[in-house]
Amino acid sequence: MITLNGRLTFKQASGFTDALHLRCKSIFIRQGELIIGSDKARFTTKATITLFGEYNDRTVAYNNAVYAGNKNIANLNVIQMYGVVPAKTMVRLLAPAAKGDTTIKVDAGLTDWAVGDQIWLAPTSFN
Repeated sequence: MITLNGRLTFKQASGFTDALHLRCKSIFIRQGELIIGSDKARFTTKATITLFGEYNDRTVAYNNAVYAGNKNIANLNVIQMYGVVPAKTMVRLLAPAAKGDTTIKVDAGLTDWAVGDQIWLAPTSFN
């Protein structure tokens, strides 16, 4: 578990090409900052934060006023994440997608996608 009362920065050094990966159970940004890139110097390599733990792990009580589930980022101060801006940030799903489907149909225009990019679908019902 990480509690930030200072600053945690994913710094991109010139010539740095490896991806950065932070793995932890939870991050509590209490009086601190989590910074990845900036509006003037976007983070151009891959930065990943993986929150891990068991499904039935207990709820985290950060203090008497802040309770959260497990595997979370709880923010009371500053998070700034600046990466490469895709040409198209949202596309419309053109056909229903069911659990277990291996393909989906979306609008055209995802020209800047690369191998390994992921798409996440938010459910709109219980079906």
